Amino acid sequence: MRGPHWQAKRNSAVGLLVIALWATSALPQACLAQAPSPEKRFEFQITGGRLAAGERTVRVSKGDSVELRWISDRSVELHLHGYDLQVRATPDAPQVMRFEARATGRFPLEIHGSSGRHATLIYVEVHPR
Repeated sequence: MRGPHWQAKRNSAVGLLVIALWATSALPQACLAQAPSPEKRFEFQITGGRLAAGERTVRVSKGDSVELRWISDRSVELHLHGYDLQVRATPDAPQVMRFEARATGRFPLEIHGSSGRHATLIYVEVHPR
């Protein structure tokens, strides 16, 4: 017959097994949470104050690193609402907006004219993962 000492060892072994199983089941989720976010790059051409061509909605996922590259035939001020980012694109130098997609939703990116007029060029949609 086995005594109380054997029962204590058995309970310790079961406890360690439960902890080991919990730790290994949590490991893949922890690794995924720390994986680097994919980088999403988009390029746009502005001609005459309008988007020359291409998709007018950029779709990314929360946590993505996003790069929006702007080439313009004249100097323009660009503003991404919701993230409050602004750049001035000029004919001699393309400009880049970089940000991490932290806020989900649909955000307009506008060209701000000297007359005070704002026109939406594209929308940036940030979807939950």
